[in-house]
Amino acid sequence: MAGLLLKNISKTYPGQVTAVRNLSLEIQDKEFLVLVGPSGCGKTTTLRMIAGLEDISAGELYIGDRLVNDIPPKDRDIAMVFQNYALYPHLSVYDNMAFGLKLRKMPKGEIRQNVLEAARILDLEDLLGRKPKELSGGQRQRVALGRAMVRKPQVFLMDEPLSNLDAQLRTQMRIETARLHKKLATTFIYVTHDQTEAMTMGTRIVVMKEGLVQQVDTSQHIYNHPANRFAAGFIGNPRMNFLEVSFKEQKNGLCAGLGGVLLSVPPVRGAALRAKGCRQGGKAILGIRAEHLALRPLEGRFPACPPELPLVRGRLEFTELRGAENYHYVTVQGREVVVRAQPEYRGEAGQEVEIVFNLAQAHFFAPESGVNMEAEGQEHCVSREQMDSGLM
Repeated sequence: MAGLLLKNISKTYPGQVTAVRNLSLEIQDKEFLVLVGPSGCGKTTTLRMIAGLEDISAGELYIGDRLVNDIPPKDRDIAMVFQNYALYPHLSVYDNMAFGLKLRKMPKGEIRQNVLEAARILDLEDLLGRKPKELSGGQRQRVALGRAMVRKPQVFLMDEPLSNLDAQLRTQMRIETARLHKKLATTFIYVTHDQTEAMTMGTRIVVMKEGLVQQVDTSQHIYNHPANRFAAGFIGNPRMNFLEVSFKEQKNGLCAGLGGVLLSVPPVRGAALRAKGCRQGGKAILGIRAEHLALRPLEGRFPACPPELPLVRGRLEFTELRGAENYHYVTVQGREVVVRAQPEYRGEAGQEVEIVFNLAQAHFFAPESGVNMEAEGQEHCVSREQMDSGLM
């Protein structure tokens, strides 16, 4: 088994189109790393450079201790599972799984042993005589995984392998793939645009945008401590709410002004923001997740609200029912905000409501760069005077 090291990797196509820019990443042996981001962010190009299917324009790629920039794909000791399975329709499941080993002229007995072992792990033993057209989507995906497994590679590469499956089967295959990783104890690098897949499967996540890495960490840390607005908005479902605010100094501490409403920032958060240069008139983007907001009608006190938590008035537009919890879409000063609520809360479209903000769980992002203002080494608050000076 092996880890990987990507040192300042870039990929530029003819016409100076850069798909991946200066990417540096260390992937540990036996890690399950997920590359996630929207279409065109460079995640598949990165995977193909690791596989050797794309030339590297700049930088160095190591698998284990070996520099592989100029090593052909067949000699890199990796296996790739494609989005469309890439099975041979005229071959049986057994022959599909054995195909690569036959090309390597491996002894028949060893081929049979490897195929039967993979079939047992993937529950394909009763399907070895069938053709791909006789299989379901999930079964075809397992055959593609089995074909990669029999080679016993140092690294598995997977390019959106579940995207052609229906929602229920995708959930099942996510679990099976994660179990397979633990069973094989091999390095997995997995590409997806589905943040749910990324959060539930990966040891670590690499969030990418426009060829650049935005953040690398565990899914939970990215969810709770996003490095920038893009990572905050991409990881999490529903996506984080974003509202423009301006800071104001009050007797009781720093406040975030949202239209005509002042939201009190908890003292510890206020001190941290001041240390980063946030003062009277500074602008920011307030980011807060649906579970850190609560709804209550204008009449009554449901749900109960601590008096120190700030309230913002809005209009309930739509409720999305999800069983154990509901999501309410509320218009606040011309912006849509999503609020999570328990199913016993029964609001009606058009109803005036108040939203309770838990700013202890909120984030503040720089308006221009999108960087989390409380991240280490960042000073991003910009005052109105600075903006009007023309020097910014």
